[in-house]
Amino acid sequence: MSGSMIPLVTKASSKVLSKAMKGTSSSFQLAYFNFHGRAESTRYLLAYTGVPWKEIVFDRLTDPGWKRQKPITPYKCLPVVYETTSSGVLLGISEVLPIERYLADKFGLAGSDPWERFQVEQAVSSIESCQLMYHYKVLLPNWPSAGAVDLNENKMKRQQHAEDANRYYETGLKNFVDIHEEKLQENGGRGGNGHYVGDRASLADIRATVLMDRLMLLRPEGANPVPLSKDKTPNLWRVREAVHRIPAIAQWRESKRYQDLDALTKKYFCV
Repeated sequence: MSGSMIPLVTKASSKVLSKAMKGTSSSFQLAYFNFHGRAESTRYLLAYTGVPWKEIVFDRLTDPGWKRQKPITPYKCLPVVYETTSSGVLLGISEVLPIERYLADKFGLAGSDPWERFQVEQAVSSIESCQLMYHYKVLLPNWPSAGAVDLNENKMKRQQHAEDANRYYETGLKNFVDIHEEKLQENGGRGGNGHYVGDRASLADIRATVLMDRLMLLRPEGANPVPLSKDKTPNLWRVREAVHRIPAIAQWRESKRYQDLDALTKKYFCV
């Protein structure tokens, strides 16, 4: 996919760019690699908004197109969201959390007042920590090296992968579940209401759903079942079900592109 082209952002004063950011009739491009990864929540957010958006896709970190264009991205990394405003200004927004906060704020998913915004950001920070723990303790240490052909080595790596996942389920994920089940019940009363804040969807709901979806998609061969279910984690499960029922997100998840991303993500992380 080396033919993918990253656009050049508008160079202008802070005043001009700030005014452009306030517009509501924009189109978007998401530059990222050809799997879910760190852009999955951003794809959910863009799907939720219903705004025009498309992808600038690079195959892997080794994609020559990415290597060539990396220097023109804001922080020399992906994802980056490029917003073309109604005034013709082209903005480049980089780094996962700022992208998500910007889109959530722009499209009403950041809370309805300062206190709700604070509650959303607390939850997102906690979810991010749980997701990164899985990434660094389970995925990366067991990522098979390119060209590995030793079957015994691969078998040992798969066994270690499963053991690391089970350890994460019993420690980091358990702690996360205990805290978030309690928080969700505080918001919705007995049984929860399927939302982290108030009675409407927020970035926190989407982030939690993405975390749960990814843990289940990337469960290593031989690992225990992921301890997330309607019976074991009822409040978190209500959040996931509520997000999946949002028509625009349901349509995105049913799309061929989403199904392809599922398959490519499993292939990329060798599960």
